[in-house]
Order: sequence, then structure tokens, then C-alpha cells
Amino acid sequence: MSGPVEHPPNESGPEDDECAAIVSSKYQIFVPRLVDATNNNAQNLNAKALLSRFTDPRADWTALHYDAPDQQLAKSRRVHLQKLWRRHLWMPHLVLLYQQAASAIFYPGPSPYDRLGLELRSVSARGVPLIATLEGLLGDAEREAQLSKRAGHKVFCQRVSAEICQRVDRTLRAADHVIAISPFLAQLGRRLYGDKFSVLPLGLDLSMFHSHARVALERPRVVSAGTVKWTKRPEIFVEAAAQNPSADFVWFGGGPELEQYRSLSATRGLNNLTFAGPKLPGELADELRRSSIFVMCSQAEGVPKAMQEAAACGLPIVAFSFYEPPTVIPGENGLLASSDEEFFADLRTLIESPSLAARMGQRSAAMAAEWDWNLLAPKWEGTILNAIEASARA
Repeated sequence: MSGPVEHPPNESGPEDDECAAIVSSKYQIFVPRLVDATNNNAQNLNAKALLSRFTDPRADWTALHYDAPDQQLAKSRRVHLQKLWRRHLWMPHLVLLYQQAASAIFYPGPSPYDRLGLELRSVSARGVPLIATLEGLLGDAEREAQLSKRAGHKVFCQRVSAEICQRVDRTLRAADHVIAISPFLAQLGRRLYGDKFSVLPLGLDLSMFHSHARVALERPRVVSAGTVKWTKRPEIFVEAAAQNPSADFVWFGGGPELEQYRSLSATRGLNNLTFAGPKLPGELADELRRSSIFVMCSQAEGVPKAMQEAAACGLPIVAFSFYEPPTVIPGENGLLASSDEEFFADLRTLIESPSLAARMGQRSAAMAAEWDWNLLAPKWEGTILNAIEASARA
């Protein structure tokens, strides 16, 4: 398998030196993530945000696309793009791409083809440093009990099939270094996968998600955002709307149970409740600035991006404490509950105390300044390159 495809250098001009530096970069890093312009998978969005801001001349990065790639990355001199074969051929192509010349692999995906690509590379004795991320906890009731004991409080895992959980476990155990997106995840990750963790938060595009020009409201408006499915517990959002008829409730997001909950809202006669469907990022930002309080009803999360976005738009947060979200400092920019009853009580407190909600929202916006991708991406880049160099010295 050949190495990463390079952009052709300019024939002449002041950029020649930069192009020469690209050819001679010390590290060629394969990022097996899709960077299609229209791909809104959370991890692929993170990859696009990071790659578009990586500038260290020691490294070139290779990423994948199936349809038209993100235009910012298509213009990048540090990022090389490889187009996957069409239809079902993308699966063997991904496995093959894992075998290409590379100094390291960063951000492996969870599919069986990602796992097969890694295993084939290992069998052929072509191993290179593998740098993964931990963005949530997967597992069953047995693992929940194990992690709850370690954490000192109840922990919920995202429920997936045993096959997916085993595949992700093998990748994280094989990784030379893992970047956890919260201290809590790093703490439990060390318990599961060994002492090879660092902690870096995920970032935001603060030019889009910000608290400027917030809209004053006559009635409190409580919002949530995420896929409408059972793991996100939309039934809790419905119950919150039923308990608080003086406030409007809006959930943004599509999903397999969207129409079910729209029907339930109508059946229960909840005129203050709307399941609005999905929104583009810019539209969601506008909606958040027209809202009063953000709630996250799920019990098993990593660091929800929607929660960060809401905080950046100046909203106080009501969520659950089980995953210790660093987005919320209890009593400062929101409230964390350890039961459904506490959740409903905390939400009622903010609905009935608009001045408290406003103060907490201001604190949220101030905290969000630290989540600027432009500040965080260089830290991610430095951590990845340091991990590669540490593996070379070992």
C-alpha cells in the first residue's frame, strides 16, 4: 500500500519552502475518520475541527472522505485526503488504508473494519503508535457495578452490543496513549485500560456558539438537544413539561422515536411541549440564545457537546451527576441531580428564579471561553506528537 497522497506543490512562489517542509515532515499520521462536508457524526466533527487547526510542521495528517470533503480541509497543506471506494467497497478499502505507510494512527473508529485494519497491521509486524480517545463509557450492568464501586457513586454505561463493547475495549487496551475528554473518564479509563491517559476537553466554534444578542423572553423556555431515543430519556423531558405548565419546553434533534414523542405530546395535551426535529448548527445556536435553561435528561454520557454549546450561548444547565460533567460547576453555572426527583426539583428552582438562572447563564458563557477550539487544538496536537515521541523512546 502506498503512502498518503500529497497535494502537488506550486510551480513557483513564496509557498515553495512550505511545500518542501510538508514533503519532509517528520511524522505522517493516519486519521481514519470521515471528513465529508455533510458528515455530522460527533467524532467526525471533532476530527474536522482538530485537523483544520493543526499547524505543527513536524506532522502531516491523512484523513478520509466518501463524498465531497470539508472545504477547509481540502485546502489545507497539512492535511491529505483519501477518497474511499464507492458502495460496499469502502469497507475493504478502509482495511487497506490502515496498512499504509504511517508514523502513527490517531482517533481509530469503532467499526469492525477499523478493528480488522488494526489487527492486520499488527499481524504483519507493522505496528506504529496508536493514539485513541475515550469519550464515554460502554458496558453492561456488571461493568456499571464495577465502575460505580471505583467512582464511589452510581455510574451508568452506554448500552451497546457485547460485540461493539469488546471491539472498543480491544482498541483501547492496544492503544499506546488515550486522551480522555474529562477527568472522570480518565479516572475510570485507567481502571479499565491501564495508566496511559491524559485529559483534554473537546472544543467549540465560539464564532457560532456564543451569548451575544441573547433574546429576552416573556415565558421561561427550557430546551434540550440530542437524538430522540430511549438512551437520552425523552420521557423525563415530557414529564418536566407536564410538571411546569408556566414554561415552554423544546427538544431539538431527530431520531428513531421522534414521531412517537410528538404523538405522545399531543395525546397528553401538552401545549407547552415541542419536539422540533433536527437543526443545523447555526440554527441551533440561534435557538439556544432564545432560551432560558438547558437540560440533559440522560444518565450515561461523556461530555455532551450540546451541553457545552448551550453553556456557550449563556444558558444554565440542569443535568445528572453520574458522569461528573466538567461543563457544570454545581451552584455556579447549573445544578447536578442524583435522582429524577432532584432533577425535577432543580429545574423548578431555575424556572421559578429567573434572576438565578440568568446569573448562572452568565457564568456558563464565561466558562465557555476556555473551550475555544483555537485554544485547544494546539494542545491536542502537542499531546499527540508527544505520545508518538514517547513511544519511539520506549
